[in-house]
This record gives sequence, C-alpha cells and structure tokens, in this order.
Amino acid sequence: MLAINSLAGLPGTWLIGVAVLLTILAIAFFFRDKERAALVALFFSSFFLRLYFAYLDPFLHTWDEKFHALVARNMMHEPFKPMLRVMPLVDYDKFSWCCNHIWLHKQPLFLWQMALSMKLFGVSEFSIRYPSVLMGVIMSLLVYSITKTVTGNKVTAFIAALLLCWSNYQLELVSGYLPTDHNDTAFCFYALLSLWAYMRYLKSAKWSDVLLIGLFAGCAVLNKWLTGMLVFAVWGVNILLSIKATERRREMIHFIVAALVSVAVFVPWQLYILHAFPEEARYEYAYNARHITEAIEDHKGSILFYIGKLPLYFGGILWVLIPAGMFLLIKQIRNKYSDKKAAVAVLSGFSIVFLFFSLVVKTKWPPLLVVVTPLGFVFIAIAMQWLFSLFKAQMAGARVAVLFLLCLLILDLPKVLSAHRPDDKERLDKAYNAAVYKSIKGSIPANISLVLNVDSFEDTDAMFYNDGLNIYSWFLNDHCIDSLANQGVRIAVFKSHSVYTVPPKIVSYPGVFIIDKELR
Repeated sequence: MLAINSLAGLPGTWLIGVAVLLTILAIAFFFRDKERAALVALFFSSFFLRLYFAYLDPFLHTWDEKFHALVARNMMHEPFKPMLRVMPLVDYDKFSWCCNHIWLHKQPLFLWQMALSMKLFGVSEFSIRYPSVLMGVIMSLLVYSITKTVTGNKVTAFIAALLLCWSNYQLELVSGYLPTDHNDTAFCFYALLSLWAYMRYLKSAKWSDVLLIGLFAGCAVLNKWLTGMLVFAVWGVNILLSIKATERRREMIHFIVAALVSVAVFVPWQLYILHAFPEEARYEYAYNARHITEAIEDHKGSILFYIGKLPLYFGGILWVLIPAGMFLLIKQIRNKYSDKKAAVAVLSGFSIVFLFFSLVVKTKWPPLLVVVTPLGFVFIAIAMQWLFSLFKAQMAGARVAVLFLLCLLILDLPKVLSAHRPDDKERLDKAYNAAVYKSIKGSIPANISLVLNVDSFEDTDAMFYNDGLNIYSWFLNDHCIDSLANQGVRIAVFKSHSVYTVPPKIVSYPGVFIIDKELR
C-alpha cells in the first residue's frame, strides 16, 4: 500500500490506472473465450503501461540513454554519420565511446528509429522512448503467438504474454533506467520477430516466411551484433534433428536463402563504416570480440553469474519456474502434446545463449542475455499452467485475481519506487538540471555557440536539448581558451556551483557571458 501511495506522486499515474483496468478486462475476456477481445485489451494495457514508464523520468539516464539520445539527435541531420560530439574543440580519444566524435559503439537501427520518432514528435527525452513503447507492446503479442505455436495451449500463451507485459525488467528498459535501454528493447524485438517468423515457417514452409526470417534477423544484428542471428542456430538444430533427408535438403535451401537475406540487411552498413570510418569501425569490431576473451570494463563473474541474475529478468520468485517449465516442455514433446520443432527452437535458443554467455564469454553483464528473456516467460507460463491444472476446480472462480496478482508480483512495485522515488534527491537534481539545460538557448545571446561548466557527463544531456550548441563539462584547457579568444569567439559559462568553480582565466575572457543559474 505504501508503494502504491508513493507511486501516486509520480507523473502519469492515470496511465497505470488505465493499464490495470485493461489488464483485468483482458483476463476476464480471455476466460470467457473472447480471445480477440482479450488480446486487444492486453495490447492497450501494454501500451498504457509502457507509456507510463516512458514518462516516469523527465531527464535522460546516464548509462546509457543520454549517449544513445544525443547520437540519435545528431542522426536527424546526418543519418549516415553517427556522431556524439559534432564539433570537438579539444583532443579526444576516438575510441572512447563516452566522449568521442564518430560514435560506432552500437549498430544504427535503433538510433534511426529514435531519430525518426524525434522528427515526428519533436525532440524530448520522451520521444526517444516512444519506439521502445511500441516495440514492447508488440512483443507481448509475439510471445502469445510463439507460445501458442509451441504448446498448442491458449491459456499458457496468454499467461506468457501477460507476464511479459508486466515484466519489471522489460518496462525499465523502456524507461531508460536500465543499461542499455532502448538498444536492448530493439534487439530483443527484432530477434523475437525472427523467431516468430520461424514459427510461421514451421507451419507453412512459405517463401514469404523465409524472407521474413532473414529480414528480422538482419535487423536484430543491425541493432546490437551477431547474437541477433540466434534464429539460425535454432533452425540449424532442427535441421540436424530432421529424420527425412529430402526434408532436410529442402530446409537447407530455405536456411541458406534466409541467411543470405540477413547478410544483405546488415552487411552494407559494415562495409560502409569500414570505408567511411575505418579506424573506429575496426576498433569496435575488435572490442566486441574481446568480450569473449576478457572481462570488458571490469564486468566479471563466475559461470553462475546469469543464474544469479534470473531474479532481475523474471522477478524475485517466478524465475524458479523456468527449469520446471523446460522439463515439462520436454515431457510434452515426448508425449506429442507440443509442436516438436517449435518446442526445440525455444528450448535450444534459451539454452544456447545461456550456456554460451555463462561458460564461454568472459564478460559478464546482464544486458548480454536480454535476447532470450522473452523465452523465459514461455517456460514460466508452461509451469504456471501446470500448477493451475492441479487446482482447476478450486481456482475456477479466482483465475482473474490470481493472474492479476502475478502481474503485480512481476512488476515489483517496491523496486519501481526504489528506482523512481518522487522525493529522491538524486532524481530531483537530475530533473532540475535537465530543466535548466532546456532553457540554455533562451538564457544566452544568440551569437554564442559555446557553453562551459556544466556537470560531469551532463554536457551530453545539454547538447541533446540544445541543437547547434557546443557544450563542455568543466572547462577547456588554457591553449584552447587563448585560441578562441584570439578568434573573437564568445562563450557562455555557468556560474560557480559546488566544485565547479569558474577560474580567473575564464572570468577575464573577453565578453564572457555568465549564466546566472546554479546547477545541482
């Protein structure tokens, strides 16, 4: 109750209220055999819930939302030249992703989506989150379709979709609070789309589905990297398990065509950046490969690291149902109650990624496993449906309440409150500084394009809100200041605040404009 009352102090509370009502309606519709109405209600419930999280924080989060946001903002003008700082005035490390000029630290598709959203809805921290809202909504329906194909059970499919809809981890990616935010949402979305297309292919073996598999897998790679080709790993497992040689040969042709389509989607960008930005591109490819052999950025852990992170992905309790769900699915395959190839796909997909990153890859970091988190809800739903079947008579009248309580359990209200507490000083300071940065252009003369003395790393935020301004944390070196003075360049400087004291050289700079707003 305390958590609910505290959440009422956050913006957009009515959105979560609407999401709650729609979720209850969705559950009620479903158990009255109104499947389509239930899915429509679930769709809009997921939409309002994600919109609520998109509006939670009126500022950009540090890791890594603000960097993605600034690069996407700059791509509005130059979509094929990903830049962090457009006009560096001092020497910088071109290989330092937090502070460089050409920014190739991530693949570009999710950045293009964010840039398009800002084109449509204006530049704001909220508009960069809208694509994640939409992708998250669609993912719930994709999980429903995949689970239904795997198990042939509508109830299991609905539980899986419902849990994904209310998943704290998925929602906090939309809010930008968790690293690596919108990049992971897009990566997960396109990888899930490729698996959904594969499920369609298993039913029809149509060429259109072959092309969709390749298209979506290529898009997944174009968001993060080669783990996006996961669908080909699970497809390969099924090909190896095929009994009929003629069936295997036909599938191999489809497999190769889909793989070529995927390559045609993501390789042109790789060739382009190798030509346009060869040093930066080669460094990033080597950097990605180093994740396998060393713990990048000190992200260390044992082979049990990701087992310890299962509560993060799936909630503090529900994750324990994953091995039970996997066991039950294997049992269903043996009893021919499940689509064998579809079941093998989700089992092998989850297992391959989990084991690869646990046993092989030295870098241990929660976002590395995000691509298979939706599949975890398939297994949880299978186990939940089995539990429901044990108490079918007793739960007939309480199913709506039980499923809604599961939604609240996986949402984890205390965790949401801890991340977005309305009276949290750090959160209030970030919101205050964001409001100040949004007002910079209206606070300085029109002929000033250089601003100094913002807080560390908040130059990124300030430049996002002020297109055309070059903004630096702290101050430039004396040589650069002297050069700017000789050129007659006017500068603006935030007045001294905290440890950010304006030095005498800046005070005496010709025509310096002091911004009389104190940052926190």
